[in-house]
Amino acid sequence: MENLLKFILIAVVAAFLALLIKKDNPQIAVMVSLSAIILILIALTSELRSAMSLIKKLGEYTSLPEETIVPLLKIVGVSIVTSISVHLCKDVNEGALAYASELVGVVAAMIIAIPLFNQVFSMILSLV
Repeated sequence: MENLLKFILIAVVAAFLALLIKKDNPQIAVMVSLSAIILILIALTSELRSAMSLIKKLGEYTSLPEETIVPLLKIVGVSIVTSISVHLCKDVNEGALAYASELVGVVAAMIIAIPLFNQVFSMILSLV
């Protein structure tokens, strides 16, 4: 919980800094935001590792195969990265790039989910 407050504090300070700088130099303001995002993501890696190990343990307890859990985790990661990309593009008034980033994220999630669809179809076929 205390790490969450640190991450929020970094984001709020960076947002105010970017707001102050934006008038004089909008490019630097975007770089401040991007730097804060990178800093937060790097700091989150340890938190994400513990969450991933918990999810893997839950998968072991429920006897779900790793082929089911890994794509789900990848899709969550893709959605996080896509969301950050879309918001950064919108911040610099690049709506077309934001849409393209969103489309890339959706396609990537669909490609990652193909093994899950195959598992579902094989389960359905085995029932029939």
